Amino acid sequence: MGHWNKRVELKELEGKVIKSITGLIEGSEEVRVFTECGNEYLFYHEQGCCEDVHLNDFEGVAEDLIGGVIVSAEERSNSGDEDSKDKPSEYSDSFTWTFYDIQTTKGSIWMRWLGESNGYYSESVDLAWINKPD
Repeated sequence: MGHWNKRVELKELEGKVIKSITGLIEGSEEVRVFTECGNEYLFYHEQGCCEDVHLNDFEGVAEDLIGGVIVSAEERSNSGDEDSKDKPSEYSDSFTWTFYDIQTTKGSIWMRWLGESNGYYSESVDLAWINKPD
């Protein structure tokens, strides 16, 4: 079953206890948050065609958050086109920056994702709930 059948809202993370986080590497296409209750949350982009969406940069150390309770999870984004002053590269016709701020009782993680395309494809980041306990 594909990830797209289990999309969830970011607020779903609040109240969960972090077991581990993987994929916090610049250029990564997936970041996974595993929780003590047995769930896995996947930040990713459902590929359409010719777009590129990846983790551009981040702040925070995944290991520091193990055992922490997620107290808030917020997302914001901004988009632009080839005439924008904050254009990430000369090759971008269209782009979207997506920012995530996840606060826990043991610290925080900030992620900045970059989506680039010719303007005809989604540049967003999706969040999927992978393993729901029975």
